[in-house]
Amino acid sequence: MKKLCKVLCVATAVAGVLAMSACSTTKGGSNGSVGSVGGGQGANGDMMGSDLSSQGLGTPDDFMGSGMSEQKLINDVHTYHFTFDSSQVSEADKPAVVAQARYLAGNPDVDVLLAGNTDNRGSREYNIALGWRRAQSVEKLMLLNGARKSQIELVSYGEEKPVVLGDSAADYDQNRRVDLSYEN
Repeated sequence: MKKLCKVLCVATAVAGVLAMSACSTTKGGSNGSVGSVGGGQGANGDMMGSDLSSQGLGTPDDFMGSGMSEQKLINDVHTYHFTFDSSQVSEADKPAVVAQARYLAGNPDVDVLLAGNTDNRGSREYNIALGWRRAQSVEKLMLLNGARKSQIELVSYGEEKPVVLGDSAADYDQNRRVDLSYEN
């Protein structure tokens, strides 16, 4: 129950950040991408996703100004959910991942752990591999947005660490995730 409350608190905080970023305005035309996992360069030669404010996503300071203190940012586990059999970071989670990356870019002495998880469908080996691919997808997006490889550690738990037990669609949805936690 304690883990569920923690997940709900984090989800509420992320929803607040997403709501704030949805209300911001963009400068000029935006192609709607938020630093795609596949990478690429924008018209000015910069990596896509490298200018959050021009994409209407704000800045790391805006993220921190949304009521999430630096200490809360570091102490909480941040969760990013995935669809069935996918390792693609959702459009809804990209602004939060980018904000985390920008925080890491500005704090080179800070490290994170990205823990990939799956629901309980599929073989143990398949789920470990899928959890790993999910963690790698979050890592790639973070690297594209300023985090350093040396700051990020990856692990896959597959189906071994569910948030909730059960076999409903809602249970599966909660267990398909990457948990980001700051290491002290």
